[in-house]
Amino acid sequence: MEDLGLDFVIMSPEMLIPLPAPKQDYPQATLYIVASHWASDGEYGSYEIPFTSLIDAQRQFHDDLREEQDGGSIDSWRQKSQFVEEETQNSYECYLDGEYCENHFSIELKSFSLPMAPCFMENVAGLWQGKNMQEDFREQVEDWEEFQELTVSQRERLLASPDFPRRLLAQLRSSSAYQEAYWEAVSEVAAALLTEISRQPDTDK
Repeated sequence: MEDLGLDFVIMSPEMLIPLPAPKQDYPQATLYIVASHWASDGEYGSYEIPFTSLIDAQRQFHDDLREEQDGGSIDSWRQKSQFVEEETQNSYECYLDGEYCENHFSIELKSFSLPMAPCFMENVAGLWQGKNMQEDFREQVEDWEEFQELTVSQRERLLASPDFPRRLLAQLRSSSAYQEAYWEAVSEVAAALLTEISRQPDTDK
């Protein structure tokens, strides 16, 4: 295959259209990442595992560190005079001085601010809503006589049916009583909050 000339790969200035900067006034969440790098006797590797729960990230951090201390190279490195060890609450690193590239281990729990775009929040909310609906579905049908008459595999397929949340939402949206109850509740809560705010001192004065 012939090499492509620069004329075929470089775009002319008029072809470069800058995209508008997206608005970043999104709600913020915290993303936790457990990152590890290691090398031992010619072998090396690394990984990064993301978490949305600090507790889950801390568990991963401590479990991985304990596993390396109990069954990895750290114990044998400790016997050598050039062993160096550094530790904080959320990080650990050790290595052989003068042989860092060949023999080292590090692990760290890092946190980052995560801007949540509307489409991301909608996806997460949909997953959470679907999970709760499936649990309500299970609780509703488990004691039904018709459910008990099904085979084990039929029960499992029924309870795991991904179609239930979609059909339930469609049923609710088509219910005028549900819509009326929802908007009536919105109106009542809004009126109550408005009254509470109007009775509070005006901080703008």
